[in-house]
Amino acid sequence: MSAVALAILGAFTVDRTGPIWDSETYFRMAAGGGLLNGGLAPFCFRILTPAIARLVPMRLAVSFELINQVSLWAAGTLVYWLLRARGLRHETALVGPCVLILSSFSKFVLWYRFGVDQLALLAIVAVAWALAERRIVVAALLATIAVLGKESILLVAPFAYGELRTAPRLRRNLALCVLATLAFWAAAIVGFVVLRMTIPHSAGEGSIAQTISNWARARLGSPKGFCELTLAVPKTFGVMPLLMVLSGRRTLAIVRREPYAAATVVTFLLAGIFGAADYERVYFLAIPFVLMICLPLLETSQLSPKEVVAMVAAHVSLLDVFSPPTFLDLPRWFMTNARWPDLAAYAAKVALWTVVLKIVGIGSTLKPQGDGGWTQGGASSKPTRAV
Repeated sequence: MSAVALAILGAFTVDRTGPIWDSETYFRMAAGGGLLNGGLAPFCFRILTPAIARLVPMRLAVSFELINQVSLWAAGTLVYWLLRARGLRHETALVGPCVLILSSFSKFVLWYRFGVDQLALLAIVAVAWALAERRIVVAALLATIAVLGKESILLVAPFAYGELRTAPRLRRNLALCVLATLAFWAAAIVGFVVLRMTIPHSAGEGSIAQTISNWARARLGSPKGFCELTLAVPKTFGVMPLLMVLSGRRTLAIVRREPYAAATVVTFLLAGIFGAADYERVYFLAIPFVLMICLPLLETSQLSPKEVVAMVAAHVSLLDVFSPPTFLDLPRWFMTNARWPDLAAYAAKVALWTVVLKIVGIGSTLKPQGDGGWTQGGASSKPTRAV
C-alpha cells in the first residue's frame, strides 16, 4: 500500500527543485564542504540526512531522491504496523499509509528534495512503533540516532512517557517510571546538546523564551495570525480534523483512551506555532498520533458509498494533493504566506465540506458505550491494545 501510494504521489510531483533555502546548507554538507564544520546557515547541526546522502555512491541528486522515496515508503509501512499494534483491523490500518503518503507534506518533501523532513517523519513513526510494540531499547536507540537528523524527535516525549508508564514493570511505581523516562531520553538529549554546542550555526539566537514570545506576538496578537494557524490544521491533515470535530463525544472517548497520543499531538501543534516559520511542516510530524485518534472512529462503522466518496473528496480538496506543485503559488502550500482573500476562500472550503459531511451522516454512525468503546447494532467492538 505504501508503494502504491508513493507511485500515485510521484505521478503528481514530477518536478523537483535544486538546492534552495535551508537545503542549500544540507547539499553543501553532503557535497563534502565539511559535515561537522557548520557555518552561518541555521540548522547545520542536522547532520544525519547529509551524512547518508554522502555515503550513497551516487550523484547527490539521486542520493537525496532515494532517501526521500525510501523514507516515505518505510514511514507508511511502519504507520500501518503501529496502527495494528494499537488494535485496529487490517482494513482500517491500511488507511494510515495512504493518508501519510498522499499528503501535502509528502508532496513538499519530494519537491524540496534536499531537505531533512523525510527522515524526521520516518524517525517519529519508527520510535512510536517501537514504543507501541514494547521494544523500549530499540526505541531509545532509534531516538538517539534520530536526534542527529532533526530535534523534532524530542517532541514525542509525552507518548514515550505514556508507553513507559503503562509497561508492566513500571505502571505501579511512579519514581521508577520517571527514572526510566530519563534514561530513555538521556543519550538523545546529550547527543543533541553536543551537536548544538560543537557545530557553529546561526539558529536559535536568543533564548527559548524569547523565541516563544516573538512567535506568540506575531501569531496570537493578530486576527490574521490566529486564522492562519487554525486553518493550517485542515490544510495539514485534510478531512481528519473535521471527522473528529463532527464525531464529538466519540472523539473524546478515544482521547480518554489515548491521552498521551493526544498530548503529543498538542505538543507538535504548539511547537509549530511557537517555534517554526512554516508550522504545517511541524504539524504533520504528529500524523501517527492523529491517526491513532481519528481512525478508531471508522473502525466499526459501516460507511455508505456516499459517505466514503464525501470523505475522500473532502480530503483531496482540502489538501490539493493532486494539484501540480507550483511552489511559486505559496498560499497553496503554507498558510503563513496566505492573504485575507486566501484565508477567506479556504475557510469557506472548510465550512462547505463540514456541512456536506454532516448532511451525508458523518459523525452519527457510531454510538459510544459508557466504557469508551464502540457499539454498532448493540455489539461491542472496542479494539484491544497490544501490550
